[in-house]
Amino acid sequence: MAAIEDSVVEHMNGDHAEALDLIANRLLGRKGNGWKMGGLDPDGADLVLDGRWARVAFQASMASSRQVRAEFVRLAAAARGKA
Repeated sequence: MAAIEDSVVEHMNGDHAEALDLIANRLLGRKGNGWKMGGLDPDGADLVLDGRWARVAFQASMASSRQVRAEFVRLAAAARGKA
């Protein structure tokens, strides 16, 4: 996971900012827009906004960028469904 962390974080922050906000707001109950991914490990990701942190736990331990992508697609869909 360490080998892909930087590229996943950069991709999520650059291309999927709306999804990170939805996940933080609707799934984690956090407020605000502009959440960024601050880190990633096999069990989840850390989101940060203005010095506040939120932890996104994955359903299972991740071993590849493909698995992480699928998990974030699932999380974003779940967040959109909680409108």
